[in-house]
Amino acid sequence: MRIWNFLIFISLLGGFSSLARAQADCLFAFRLNVSDSREILINDARVKFRGRELNYNSDTKAYHFSALTGCNSLIKGVLEVAVRGFDYFKREIEVKGSFLSYKLKLNQNKSSQTAIFEELAVISGIVKDTNEGAFPIRCFER
Repeated sequence: MRIWNFLIFISLLGGFSSLARAQADCLFAFRLNVSDSREILINDARVKFRGRELNYNSDTKAYHFSALTGCNSLIKGVLEVAVRGFDYFKREIEVKGSFLSYKLKLNQNKSSQTAIFEELAVISGIVKDTNEGAFPIRCFER
């Protein structure tokens, strides 16, 4: 009887821990297209978000950042973009969502105009299985 109770306890504990992990593992992805004021794409920028270098993906023509976070987490961080010949861009941003896509138009050095930073898309939510349980999403970077 003790062994049976122990096995039930371990089974329940494993089920609750996997459910907690599934609810905590949500993918956060940030994508940034960088261009000049004429909308010519820039692929040699030095882009950082939250102190981490973002890699340029030639397929999507954008810089990417992704991480596993708690579902519906509020992500705060400083976005920095440096390109030779253009004004330096630095802004603290606060985002909530699962997938975010932004566009940044930079101006030539010493321009009187400010850079244009605009949101293109925000997709958020939780993927659920057929039993309405949160489904763990894993992050894969190229």
